[in-house]
Parts: sequence; structure tokens; C-alpha cells
Amino acid sequence: MILSITTDRKQGGIATALQSYSRALGQCGHHHTIVLPSDSVALDGLAGIETVTLITMPAALIRFHLATRALFSRQLHRTFADADALFLHNARLVAPSRAFNRPVVLFSHS
Repeated sequence: MILSITTDRKQGGIATALQSYSRALGQCGHHHTIVLPSDSVALDGLAGIETVTLITMPAALIRFHLATRALFSRQLHRTFADADALFLHNARLVAPSRAFNRPVVLFSHS
């Protein structure tokens, strides 16, 4: 399972990329779990993809759970433990994500 994490809420590169990655991963037989803000515009496009699991919460809570290694969320703690790799869409998320001992891939969107 690939775990993507973003705090981006806006329409554009990241929202479009998440849909493309999700479809491509699904075609290759991979499951894609995505942690993103509950007010993200990407939600509508991702909700209909069978191989995608969405975990939504406010962006500040995403950063909190990363900083605390998901200690206060059993669901997130389990999700990180099950992930084969972390796909990050914000450079600020890299440092706290390394604590999960999973390969980290940073995507730069401009």
C-alpha cells in the first residue's frame, strides 16, 4: 500500500496528480491510501476510485499527527505501519515523516 500525505486544499497540480497517481497505482494492482485535509478540492475526484482509501482531517491535525508519530490515532498509526512507502506533496512534511521508517518520496509541484 502506498500512503500519500498532503495538506494542500486548492485545485490544481496536487489535486490532479493525486487522481493520476491513484489511477495508475490501481491499474498496477496497488492500493493507495491518502491523508488529506477535509476541505480539499481533491476529495470529489478521488472518492470514486475503487483502489483509494481516504483519511480526512483538518490540515493542522495532519501536521500534529505527523509530529507525534500518530501516537493519538490508532487508525493513522496502523496505516503508517502498513505503508510500503510514503508519497509526500509538501517538503515541510518530510522531516516528521522520516520517523515512520518507511521510504519517503517527495513530489515537487510548481
